[in-house]
Amino acid sequence: MAGVATLVAAAVPAFSQTSITSAVKITDRDGRIVLSEQQATDIGINLGPGLTAVDRQNLSDAVRERLRRFELSRDAYQREQEQLKKRLNGAATEAERERVRALIKDKRDAWLRRSVEVRTQAKERIAELRRQLPSKKEVLDAAKENARDTINEIRKRHGVTDP
Repeated sequence: MAGVATLVAAAVPAFSQTSITSAVKITDRDGRIVLSEQQATDIGINLGPGLTAVDRQNLSDAVRERLRRFELSRDAYQREQEQLKKRLNGAATEAERERVRALIKDKRDAWLRRSVEVRTQAKERIAELRRQLPSKKEVLDAAKENARDTINEIRKRHGVTDP
C-alpha cells in the first residue's frame, strides 16, 4: 500500500507541472480587421442598407460592372435550372421527363463549355500580360542606373568628385 501511495505522490507533481502554451505565434499585422458580412452583423456593425462586401471594396467601375453582369447571368441560370427541375418533378409521362432531363444536361454541358472557354481566355490573357511586363532584371537595372544618376547629381551640386 505504501508503494502505491509513493507512486501517486510522485505522479501528482509531474502532472501539475505541465505548462499549456499557445502554439500560435503572434506576427506583425497591418492593423486592418477583416470581417465577413455575417460577423459584422453578429457584433452589431451596421454596414448600411444594401451594402455588400463588393460594394465596400475599392474596385474600379469596370470590375464592378463585370461583377454585376456575372451576378445577373448567374441568377438567370439558377432561375432557369429551378424551372427545369420543377418541370421535371411535374412531368406526367416518362417521355416528358426524358425531354426535361435532356434539356438540363444540354444547359449544363453548354455552361461547362463556356466555362472552359473563359478559363482558356483568361490563361492566354495572363500569359500575354506577363510577356508584356518587363523582366525583373530590366527593372532592377533601370533602378540601379537611376540611383547612380541621382547620387552623381547630388555629388556635383555639393562639389564632391567621383571616387
